[in-house]
Amino acid sequence: MKSTLIIGCGALGHYAIKLYPKSYTIHAISRSPNSQEAFLNDHLTIQKLLYQCRWVNFWLPPSADNYLSILKSFILQLSSEHLLTFISSTSVFGSNPREIYEQTLTAPQTNNAKILVE
Repeated sequence: MKSTLIIGCGALGHYAIKLYPKSYTIHAISRSPNSQEAFLNDHLTIQKLLYQCRWVNFWLPPSADNYLSILKSFILQLSSEHLLTFISSTSVFGSNPREIYEQTLTAPQTNNAKILVE
């Protein structure tokens, strides 16, 4: 059976879970105390989950003080066999309404957007 890992399973994650094929086992971690408690009670570690899950979704919002260190630490644990889905934010481009392309320069105005640009 295929498995996927969602780190940062908030509103987007809960919606996305419904769209996954029924053949997938989904492991989801959020910042809620219930999710963290269930994760710890299962005695699963990120390393064990990464071994089981080749499709990894990093959807954690950049509001944590240690967001960059969490992201860097997590990415260093991935292998070339992993498929990573990273959800960011269009706020890194500022608030001016315009079309955005890959070449568009960033213009972050909020703290979260500035963290994402780092």
